[in-house]
Amino acid sequence: ASPFRVLACQAGWTALLEVPRLESDEDLALGLLRDEGLAVQPGYLFDLERDGILALSLLPPPDVFAEGIARLQRHFARLLGA
Repeated sequence: ASPFRVLACQAGWTALLEVPRLESDEDLALGLLRDEGLAVQPGYLFDLERDGILALSLLPPPDVFAEGIARLQRHFARLLGA
């Protein structure tokens, strides 16, 4: 089973992704930017009150989005020691 879950959204160009709560959303976002060159937003920028949710843009072309998801998975695999 995947440790990730896409949360239901009403509309928009952003996907909210529930992720393992290994550190704060801000630290996760900064780590993804530093280690993978991947820009995501922490959930608190969308008024979410708990850690473990990252916001991903749905605007990139499908191949670019897929590469971003691969980088996100690689980052979490390192954090989880997988």
